Amino acid sequence: MKSRLKPILAAALLAAALLPAIGQTAPAPSAAGAAEPFEGLMRRIEQLEAKARRVDELESQLNALKARADEPAVEAAIPVESWPKVQIQVLGHVNYRFSDLKSEKNSFLLGELATVTTVKLNEQAGVLTDIHLTSTPEGLVVELGRLYASYQFNDNFKLDVGRFNTAIGWYNNFYHNGSYYQTAVGRPAMQELDDMGGALPLRSNGVALSGEIPSGKHGLSYTVAVTNGRKYSFDDGEATAIVDDNDFKAVNVQLRAKPEWTPNWSFGAAGAGHARGLWLRDD
Repeated sequence: MKSRLKPILAAALLAAALLPAIGQTAPAPSAAGAAEPFEGLMRRIEQLEAKARRVDELESQLNALKARADEPAVEAAIPVESWPKVQIQVLGHVNYRFSDLKSEKNSFLLGELATVTTVKLNEQAGVLTDIHLTSTPEGLVVELGRLYASYQFNDNFKLDVGRFNTAIGWYNNFYHNGSYYQTAVGRPAMQELDDMGGALPLRSNGVALSGEIPSGKHGLSYTVAVTNGRKYSFDDGEATAIVDDNDFKAVNVQLRAKPEWTPNWSFGAAGAGHARGLWLRDD
């Protein structure tokens, strides 16, 4: 036992002798050097706290989205069609006449005013009225351009009854009213209205059937009409009578094509004639 204590005591004495020397040689750490690790640790703690707050915010947003997703879906309100529907279009123009003749006076001229009213009773039935107001030296002239009721059975069959445009030519079908929509300053001579001196009956009174012809890429369509015939008299006015003065009727047929390979072109043929062998009466 005594032999073991001697080495331990010797080691303790040696350590006691060396401690003062070590304390004198090792420099004491500065206050700035001791603060740097602490500041870095505090910055790290602040960053972690900011990330934790951000995670909490994202978690709350995610929970809110989940709550909305769990709510029962509300069906979108389907708009209900209301009938009848009325659409009124007003078309008119003002002219200015200029001439270098001394006998002529430069003057503004009030042109034609047209009101087109379309009434949709439902998805298939409707009524159209077209009333013209024209200023003349004798006064204001009121004229009924069109008045017909229509019923759309499907894309292939549409029935019109009343006073409508005669299916003759492209111009009469698509540029009937409104000088703004016409491709020329005035109507072509061949398409001048019959009550204005034109040779063709551009308005008819009767019944017409029109629609598309199933033809694929050819785009065929048709119009067939039976109307009042031409007047037997040569007085001024329309070529086709509003009230027929004879028992015979007129027939109007038009066939149109708008092929897909010519999207900007339409082709067609039409004819209208007074069928003396066609009458609608019992003798």
